[in-house]
Amino acid sequence: MVPWTPCGYGVALLDVLDPLYAAALDEARWSDALGALNRTFAGSGTTLEVHAGDASLEFFEQVDLPDDGIDQYATYYHSVCPRLPFLRTLGAGRPARDAMHISEAGMDRSEFYADFLGPRLARAR
Repeated sequence: MVPWTPCGYGVALLDVLDPLYAAALDEARWSDALGALNRTFAGSGTTLEVHAGDASLEFFEQVDLPDDGIDQYATYYHSVCPRLPFLRTLGAGRPARDAMHISEAGMDRSEFYADFLGPRLARAR
């Protein structure tokens, strides 16, 4: 995890900006940008998802997550993902972590976490 300084995450954020700007100009660079975010914030995996107004999945990129669930996510699990209603309340472009909207007990009761994500990761937080 990046240490907190009086000016926030400070210099470590600069390591994220260049890859993000590069990805904005070249879609093939999203993997690099997401990798930088994942390293900076000590994630267990990072995704970038773009959903249409009807919640259909239009774009998906991931780093440090198993590839075996991408098709299942795109065809079904995105429709039962409890993250999406929460993310809509934040507005476009806002990052979020699972712990911001669901408890461990809620994850245990969720089809998305218990049946889909849990087996692929220990837990994604």
